[in-house]
Amino acid sequence: MQPRRCLNCKSQRYPAKVGGFCKKCIYWAKVVAQQTDDEDTRTDLSARLRLKVKRAQKYLDEYKWRERPFIDQYIDPVHLEYTIKGISVVCRSKLPFPVHSTLTTMAMEERLFLYEVLLGIIENIPCRTPFLHSEIQQ
Repeated sequence: MQPRRCLNCKSQRYPAKVGGFCKKCIYWAKVVAQQTDDEDTRTDLSARLRLKVKRAQKYLDEYKWRERPFIDQYIDPVHLEYTIKGISVVCRSKLPFPVHSTLTTMAMEERLFLYEVLLGIIENIPCRTPFLHSEIQQ
């Protein structure tokens, strides 16, 4: 029997556990669910809670974005380039050359393998919140 996929990111790498979410998504899914529970009981949500829920939704969307290449079995060179730039930002370094031309010449299997390795690195960087690809400076 195959492990269930996460309800949010559809990850095959992490089996779904509590409530149908994987270990990466469960906390942020609970934060979003908290908003729904609070909306039922009162109409005005505090600005702080709205901001927290908005951030949690961004993190859940980030996890969907990260898992999409594994579901589609296709990774765009730009998607991979964002991941490489993300690691370089976290390491406080700059890429010495444009990597896009190198990535376009790679075979799809090579790109997927490289992406899986890089994603493993990004997911194990100790931080309080996930790194967002949308925050990368061009």
